[in-house]
Amino acid sequence: MKLLLYLMILTIPLGVLAQQKSNRLDFSVKLNKVKYLVGEPIWVKVVLKNSGQVPIKTLLIDSPTVIWKRALTISLKDLNGNEIDSCIPIGDGSNSVILEPQDSTYDYFDLLDWYGESLNWILSKGIRRFLKPGGYLVRINLHSFEEEFTSNELRFDIQIPKSDMQKSYDLYKNALKSWFIKKDQANAITMVKKAIKLYPKAVYTDLNYNLLYTLYFVGNHDYDSAFVTVKELILNYPQSPFSLKRLESIPTCLINLKQTERIDSELKIIAKLNKSINPEISERATSLIGKYK
Repeated sequence: MKLLLYLMILTIPLGVLAQQKSNRLDFSVKLNKVKYLVGEPIWVKVVLKNSGQVPIKTLLIDSPTVIWKRALTISLKDLNGNEIDSCIPIGDGSNSVILEPQDSTYDYFDLLDWYGESLNWILSKGIRRFLKPGGYLVRINLHSFEEEFTSNELRFDIQIPKSDMQKSYDLYKNALKSWFIKKDQANAITMVKKAIKLYPKAVYTDLNYNLLYTLYFVGNHDYDSAFVTVKELILNYPQSPFSLKRLESIPTCLINLKQTERIDSELKIIAKLNKSINPEISERATSLIGKYK
């Protein structure tokens, strides 16, 4: 009988044990702003924080572990209550983490691409997904093992780009079509570089940088140019979630270039420069130091 009770205790998930001790996970969802231009990334930050007193087992939410996005349910409606689109979870996420008290796990994803995998959408459609101008309400659910978290409805507005913003976005769209439809990678690279050079302050510039990196890394296997591009993105646009999500591209490029000895020094530079500008990048860069030895 004692053995049976012992085995039963071992099979209780740690998250349940923590809940039984009145511990709790705080779930928060936040948009990076409330007004966007057509085609601009709509970044959603999802956070799970252990606000209790003992460790809790929960879903690992982290950029390199993109499988966590399979646990999302997203509902998007216009201001009249008409459902624009929705997705249902395709799993509960297979990666877990033990959160110590006051620790958190978080990530950003682009609402336009639901699971943050824009290349899959572009490959199938040949164009980036976008929302028409107007007001929208979005609600996010997260399924974490035996727990479910629901956000309040978040309001945001889509506006029409004008002047230089429109020109920057047009170059981005034309570059996508050139790459995926016309199969002309060289012309796509030329257009994206032109957009970055002519319109560095456009809201689409980090999007263009991300596309340029992908063109070099995936399209041309030009790891040297890919490295230079992603480093420029991180250092010039540190507040962009693209910079955080592309951080591990620094070691990836250097590994492909067979220059692993440079990884830690490059990460230290990024961590130092972003310490006061974007602590999230600084902390994540620091966590990667020594990982690739």
